[in-house]
Amino acid sequence: MGRRWGWVVAAGLLGCTPALVRPDAEDVAWASGQWPGTTLQDLESGRDRYVRRCAGCHTLYVPDAYPPARWPHHVDTMAERSRLAPGERDLIVRYLSVASHRPASARLPAPAP
Repeated sequence: MGRRWGWVVAAGLLGCTPALVRPDAEDVAWASGQWPGTTLQDLESGRDRYVRRCAGCHTLYVPDAYPPARWPHHVDTMAERSRLAPGERDLIVRYLSVASHRPASARLPAPAP
């Protein structure tokens, strides 16, 4: 976990936000197992809300900084301060959980033979 925090800190020092993966059909399938009826639009909305609502106060965490099961707690610690509506909180948790389930490094295409 130390290397992940190094990237988060480096991104903050450089004044940039980490690259956030865009959800895809595989993510929707995983999310639907956790939250039946989850759509690609729900996950995209969660990503958008994460960027808009959270980046105003702090550098965004890369989703794989925590495992999926820990994101609800981390979002809850911020939800009251940031005045997240319950629906916004749920969308953000779904996005972060999905994005941490299959980290960005697992989304890279296989190298050409």
